[in-house]
Amino acid sequence: MTETDHKRGWRLATVVLGLVVLSTASFRMVNLDIWLHAATGEWIVEHGAVPTTNVLSELHHDYPSVHDKWGFQVLAHGLLDGLGPDGVNVARLLLVALLAAVMASTARRLGASPGATVLLVSLGLLACRNRLVFRPGLVSLVLLAVLLQVLLVSRRDGRRAWMLLPLQLLWVNVHGYFVLGWLTVFMVAAGQGLAGHRQLAARWLGWGLAMMAVCLVNPAGWAGWAHPFAILADLNEHRDFYTTYISEFRPIFAEDAQPPVFRTAFFVLAGLSAVLLVRAAVVAWLQRRRGGSVSAVAPTSDLGGDHAGANGGGLAGVLVPALIAVCAFGVMSTSLRRNIAPFAVVTAPLAAAAWTSWFGARRPGLVLPTVLALLFSVAEVTDAMSLHDGSQRRSGFGMSRIAYPVGGIEFIGEQWPDARVFTAFRYGSTFTGMRRPHQRAATNGNTHGYPTSYLRDVIAATADTDPSAFLQLSTRHQLTVALLPMGAPLSVRLLRSSDWALAFVGREEAVFVLRRSVGDDGLGAHDLEASLSRGGGLIVPPGELSDPRPWWRAGSGPTTLLLASGMLFGGGYPEQATTLASRAVELAPDDAQALALNGLLLLAQGDIENARALLRRSQDGQGYNVLSERVELALSGLDPAGEAGPR
Repeated sequence: MTETDHKRGWRLATVVLGLVVLSTASFRMVNLDIWLHAATGEWIVEHGAVPTTNVLSELHHDYPSVHDKWGFQVLAHGLLDGLGPDGVNVARLLLVALLAAVMASTARRLGASPGATVLLVSLGLLACRNRLVFRPGLVSLVLLAVLLQVLLVSRRDGRRAWMLLPLQLLWVNVHGYFVLGWLTVFMVAAGQGLAGHRQLAARWLGWGLAMMAVCLVNPAGWAGWAHPFAILADLNEHRDFYTTYISEFRPIFAEDAQPPVFRTAFFVLAGLSAVLLVRAAVVAWLQRRRGGSVSAVAPTSDLGGDHAGANGGGLAGVLVPALIAVCAFGVMSTSLRRNIAPFAVVTAPLAAAAWTSWFGARRPGLVLPTVLALLFSVAEVTDAMSLHDGSQRRSGFGMSRIAYPVGGIEFIGEQWPDARVFTAFRYGSTFTGMRRPHQRAATNGNTHGYPTSYLRDVIAATADTDPSAFLQLSTRHQLTVALLPMGAPLSVRLLRSSDWALAFVGREEAVFVLRRSVGDDGLGAHDLEASLSRGGGLIVPPGELSDPRPWWRAGSGPTTLLLASGMLFGGGYPEQATTLASRAVELAPDDAQALALNGLLLLAQGDIENARALLRRSQDGQGYNVLSERVELALSGLDPAGEAGPR
């Protein structure tokens, strides 16, 4: 390959990766925490200090809390409150672009070809997909990518390692994953030591210890340094609880109703990296037997010179990346799926270099990686990769219209601005951020800002696994308003309760109020249950399919209608539920979940023939259907004659 061809290939690779970044970062995913981050940043700016307690909590404002994300929170305040959602989206786009650029640069400087870089970096971004939102973790991924480049591309004598100190200083004041900084440097030292380079190992060990010391420079001091370990201890102590109810804390091998795309990408990347690592180890061992010193991971090329960096060549060229990828990140990613992203950031450039070392610069070329990257981009832009569960969907440019319970929050602020509000855990951040300083939620979304026992009670109440949990919480803390997802079991319970009244329905949220706290006059026209009891329908805000959708917005389904229909059916209003489900089918004739829900509702009302037809159509419908198992069970209970009952 000539130098001209090489430069032309990298120009094309840059364009392709740029398209991947644009498609990935333009359609934003759910990020319910941005409001709380911005509100905390506002508090920090107002007081000129970082809080030491959960100051934005209504019930736990005195609970000790380490705000290790304070730097990001000040940034979030400036962007969201100063520039609005567009400023947040632009910042996210820039961070994702920087992440991809650093990963690609590391791969290139390690000797990877343009084709291998496009292929593996795109795969790495896909594995990172659920973490590429404007949160502290995204900044952490960028810092990790920069760290990896400094470690693996700097001179072998480690002269540029001083750059790690300011990087670590920034990291410790942005996100709790700062521990990955000095931990990765220790992996480099261990790899050099095992390869017999004692002096170099000692040097990197010294830099690692210096980075550990730098981590003490944070507002919380020692408590900030130890905070990640305190979180880890809490997660281990309550592992069953966290892995059951919070998806990002679930193990990578845990079953899912719909396997997430990022997990599949992780398995592919991990398997490919394992094969490449074994091959590199064999080559390094053979070269050592023969007295050679060429790196098996980062080969010398006529276009780039020696790219071995801190890992050097030969056995160290395998041990250093292996310890970093396998020990520091491979094992970590199997325990919590939120750790998949750091694993992908580390392994993608290494795998690209190892691929080129094995297959040469002309394989896979640029055609196949470009096609795959463009398919990835099309899937992102058409929303085809979104989870079809009503809460993980995106709505295109700007803040997500359906994920944020803005309508319900504004309604509460207008009608009951002084009420104490129970919120589902996932709504606490948004409510607190939007209503501060006038009103705060009983649960503000800060996972470690209150005792885990309290979080257990909130989850048990929302999921209705403990029928007494909500009653105890509302009574103990005098909660008179509840902001819940329509799909939450507690919404069905409150809809059936005579003590609580349904007062508002948003795009996915419902607002309930304790009747005796406002009286009939206080409810007035907002007593939606009174209208339902008189046979009236439920007017819901237009869902994402209120108008015909262009091809690039396909795949989300009439979420609002489906959620409202399911809540009404469970709450004892089957006719009104069927009306909404039928409307959903009219708007989305091929949506599997809309067809399934409508069929099940008709079946419950005894309309066997129409129910069977809709249930069968749902099996061939589009999109993920959370009701698929219930559909199969229902169809298996219908005999050929059309009578309900077991076969």
